[in-house]
Amino acid sequence: MSIGAAPTTDADAIERARALHKALAGGAAERDGGRLFPHAELDLVSASGLFALGVPAARGGPGVADSTLVEVARLLAVADPNIAQILQNHQAALEGLRCAAYPEATVDAVYADVLGGARLAGTSAERFGRQEEHRTRATRLASGDWELNGEKFYSTGALGATWLTVGAVDDDGAAVRAVLRADHPGVERVDDWDAIGQRSTGSGTTTYRHCVVPGVQVAVGPPVAPLFTPVLQGIHVAVQVGIARAALDDAIDFARDGARPWGSAGVERASHDPHVVEAVGALAAKVAAAEALLASAGPLIDAARLAGPAELRAARTACALARSFAITVALEASDTLFAVGGTRSALSGHAFDRHWRNARTHALQTPQRWTNHYVGDWILNDTEPPSNGHI
Repeated sequence: MSIGAAPTTDADAIERARALHKALAGGAAERDGGRLFPHAELDLVSASGLFALGVPAARGGPGVADSTLVEVARLLAVADPNIAQILQNHQAALEGLRCAAYPEATVDAVYADVLGGARLAGTSAERFGRQEEHRTRATRLASGDWELNGEKFYSTGALGATWLTVGAVDDDGAAVRAVLRADHPGVERVDDWDAIGQRSTGSGTTTYRHCVVPGVQVAVGPPVAPLFTPVLQGIHVAVQVGIARAALDDAIDFARDGARPWGSAGVERASHDPHVVEAVGALAAKVAAAEALLASAGPLIDAARLAGPAELRAARTACALARSFAITVALEASDTLFAVGGTRSALSGHAFDRHWRNARTHALQTPQRWTNHYVGDWILNDTEPPSNGHI
């Protein structure tokens, strides 16, 4: 894989994401149908330098705005939301490096590798137990190294990652974080993700069996800095907004060239059916509103990175509101596509059902009802949401 220099301006990063649309969108339906992990497509994104956007400027990164990273994710999501979700988990892992008490040399080495085209994947969530609960065990050895034993689920992007981060607890129950190469002895990545949507994210199982990690790649204890959640939530919104836009685009194209007009409409083309015209117009307004909410959150995300609690609150609230609305619009858009397209649109060859399946599956990462609850409780009762990365 030939790696070009990372974008150095916001406009360059956005243009590179736009230029990838055809290459990523062309096989998205086929990958969905066959549960095919997008190895080649991810290499294209890496070669464009877009996976390096999240490396901090102070560590040699390109220095583009957080809002630009969110817009890049939206553009990728229109083409293939699976790839945008992989970018989200990669960015979360990058953010986690900054927050944990790793040696500076370790963090610098991983960042440098990412600037050279490497990708990260976080392996944190577990199949059983409560959200954010770690059962993976980290045991400190006499040598100063650590041994990891456990199983992680929802390992989005791990099948194509260069580095993995993993959360665990030590023998005393203290939090432990480790970063290690994906091909490290004792690591097994299993392609067993079988959800109805987001099928090619590789969000399956990663196991650690007698996996010995050098002490310099392990961080023990609580975070040294809070996780910056607005950019991560912004990317989640971008995935839903991208799905909504893709479903609308397919509805427009199919109404023009694939659907049959309903007899009672008295028209020759489905695109002239007044009910189809109204449905597309109404949906276009909602998709544009979702895109506008996401865009309006961008400056707040950027301001929150270096500002105080008030700016952080504004960014978190804006992202949460945008996310809740985007989920509603993405699900409606993926349903309206069938109402506009008629029976022909349900033929499996079109794979239009993937939009609804992708939106529904991705939305489950943070239930919409909890997003609404967090925001409502914050507005009404001044109760700050938990710092768990979900808002």
